[in-house]
Amino acid sequence: MYDQLSCVLGCCINQDGRSASMTAPNGPSQQACILQSMREAGNKARDINLAECHGTGTALGDPIEVGALKNVMEPRDTTLALTSSKSNIGHLEGSAGIAGFLKCVSMLMAGTCPPNAHCYQLNPHLQVKGFPCFFDTEAVDSGLNSALTGVSSFGFGGTNGRCDIWGAARFGPNKCGKVLEAEVDQIYTLCPITLGKIDYLTGEPLSRRLAASYRGKRKADVLRDELARYDVSRYAYDGGFRYRQNEIPDKDEDFPSDSSMFICGSWNGFTMEEMDRNGANTFSSIIVLGPERYDLFELYIDKNQEYCFFPAADRAGQVIAVEGPAENKERKRWIIDGRDSGMPAGTDALACYPEAYM
Repeated sequence: MYDQLSCVLGCCINQDGRSASMTAPNGPSQQACILQSMREAGNKARDINLAECHGTGTALGDPIEVGALKNVMEPRDTTLALTSSKSNIGHLEGSAGIAGFLKCVSMLMAGTCPPNAHCYQLNPHLQVKGFPCFFDTEAVDSGLNSALTGVSSFGFGGTNGRCDIWGAARFGPNKCGKVLEAEVDQIYTLCPITLGKIDYLTGEPLSRRLAASYRGKRKADVLRDELARYDVSRYAYDGGFRYRQNEIPDKDEDFPSDSSMFICGSWNGFTMEEMDRNGANTFSSIIVLGPERYDLFELYIDKNQEYCFFPAADRAGQVIAVEGPAENKERKRWIIDGRDSGMPAGTDALACYPEAYM
């Protein structure tokens, strides 16, 4: 039975080159090795939660290693835990690298960072001022059910090695649960561009029609171009498709034929105005930009505030996903902005549903 314990995302090996001595480390070479591994993995510094260091406890090697990490692990939004397996099992010389790798896998599986044993005083040569890191002296609960970590290891003759690993917690309080199809209708994620919900396999934007088509075991029915990304919505994807079971729909929902769309905005004190119907599912309205050269607006069905369409983010442009019909509890609005394009005040602008763009 195959069970994935973790996933190697990137790795790199390089050489110090000429240095002060055969055993003297080289900070810039270590930085280049770490950066190349992170680049291959597609990781950013702020994404990495744990760092397994070579950490031999030497007066020269540790400050250089921590300095190299400091130069590549910023900017950060969270602190970085620095740990070393040598404080637990000693220096295994030629096996030190694989020992650090296995410790990373264990940390990810447990969702916990074990302590640096017998760490009572930091090396005075460590330059960590202003660097959001800590050397844990007791077990640290990451609070995450999955995390990214990196391990560094250095050879006797100047070889630098780096590996970036992702893993999910398999046991403990942060253990990941299994997704049971009987308990969920569909699995979705958020598109980073439109901020709308998309199917996690195909990148197709979610809709009532898509949800209704999911019955029984789910299978991907869309293949984008080779090496294309699936983490963005079809609305933001500009590539082609190798295969689609169904053609791209012109619209996801049919607008009620006996209803009308109303717009209200900052140009008229948010007074309801009926929009012009240009087809079965398209409405438009012409407004005039004010002295500030931007205006906010909202869209309602039949003047009913419980049935409105609103963007996934406040003050959104045309690429943001449309939500509703529902009550706009957070008062999210669209913006028509003529400042970036240099449009003067008094310019006619077009507000349109379903695209809702200028």
